[in-house]
Amino acid sequence: MIILSVFCFLFNIVITCFLSKKAFDIALENQEKALHFVRISFSVKIVLYFPCVFSFAFALHKSSPQKWMVLLPFLHLFLLLIIDTLAFYRPIKKIRQLNLSIKDYLFSTILDMLIIVIPALLVSILRIYYNGDNLPYVIILILLAYNILYPFINKLKYKECEKISLSLPKNDKVFSGMTVYKYNGKAFKEANAMVVGIVKPFTVFISDYLIEELTEEELLSVIYHEIGHIKMHHLLTKNVFLITFYPVIIFVGEFMDKYFSSINIIIGMLLMLFVVFLYCGLLFMFISRMQEYQADAYAVTICQNKQIFISALQKIQKLNLLLGERNFGEELLSTHPSIKKRIAHINDLKI
Repeated sequence: MIILSVFCFLFNIVITCFLSKKAFDIALENQEKALHFVRISFSVKIVLYFPCVFSFAFALHKSSPQKWMVLLPFLHLFLLLIIDTLAFYRPIKKIRQLNLSIKDYLFSTILDMLIIVIPALLVSILRIYYNGDNLPYVIILILLAYNILYPFINKLKYKECEKISLSLPKNDKVFSGMTVYKYNGKAFKEANAMVVGIVKPFTVFISDYLIEELTEEELLSVIYHEIGHIKMHHLLTKNVFLITFYPVIIFVGEFMDKYFSSINIIIGMLLMLFVVFLYCGLLFMFISRMQEYQADAYAVTICQNKQIFISALQKIQKLNLLLGERNFGEELLSTHPSIKKRIAHINDLKI
């Protein structure tokens, strides 16, 4: 297994170098296609992370490691991430015309990764040092607490957040106490908006890069889209889905131990990876895309003007160098439907 782990790690680096060079070559001809290729490449790399980390973790397990060594797979994952970030810095800088040093780019990427990984890291540490029967409930509480604290974590991440005031409806409880922050997205040319938190008061973060390009009506329509996620409990649904991933993996592991104890280790790992891909990949992505359609519908219903929100989407597409449409496979592995599909869905709505 150690040999397999080393092979996976080296194979990952080779693939990274190949994809990075390919992205740079495409960027010489077409920026949109190049950035799209980079996004697909990162999806491929995330899939490749799994066998690397799984094989490394399994090799550690077989060597009867010290308790603290269970954290080494996380360090292994961070090393892979740093290699990928360094490799893709050159093509991304060229594609997006970024005025950003590699140090700042690397720091931001590591910070994003930490924010994502910290809950899993806490759970792993808890499993090492706490063996109580109520462990699953403690884990759920940790994950819920992390989501409640997420708005404050985001404010720390975006150091130069600035509160902005918008003409939001006063007669809706969801808007009561809600805060909208403008953050610095120009450095990465990031035109984005997101709502965070699973309980009131909710917080919306929107990049200055997007704010400068939208009219006030378009900006409000984007805010309403984010509010749509709150109204339909999308964030809570996603969190429940991810929390249940833990018992699902435990169940699959116990099922395989009971009925397939003699199965080849490699095949067993592939089956587990397939479950991870099916649950966290295909199923999660499908739910996310459906939620985007629902939030779009809510935004249009509040605006009472399809063209305002469509115009905002078209500007987001242009600013983020998004392709208007994707093939079936790319759509299947995306958290958001293509802009073309979203616009078609909006045009079919009756308001």
